[in-house]
Amino acid sequence: MIHRDLSANNVLLDKNGNAKITDFGLSKLKVNSKIDTNEAGGTGFYVAPEVLNKHKYDEKSDVYSWGVLSWEILTRKIPWQSQGFSVVQVLFRVGLSSCLGPLFSLQRC
Repeated sequence: MIHRDLSANNVLLDKNGNAKITDFGLSKLKVNSKIDTNEAGGTGFYVAPEVLNKHKYDEKSDVYSWGVLSWEILTRKIPWQSQGFSVVQVLFRVGLSSCLGPLFSLQRC
């Protein structure tokens, strides 16, 4: 299963401090090696580049989201937001990061 919307809003703590992942509304059951979809979904700062670029993706997109969430837990700051970037700016930069070549010339994705 690929969650596809792993973010701080979708992780709850019980009375013992154990984390529980919630909100499986965007999740997909992984049947093949990659999810064959053009759907981009998720929560702004946590979305992996391959999802934003509408490429086929697998559970590694959740690992990216987990990395962003881990950063937030360790620093108590949402990555990029503390530098003043808006969600749209982050989505643009993360989504185009695989398309930016030397000197930031746009290449075809």
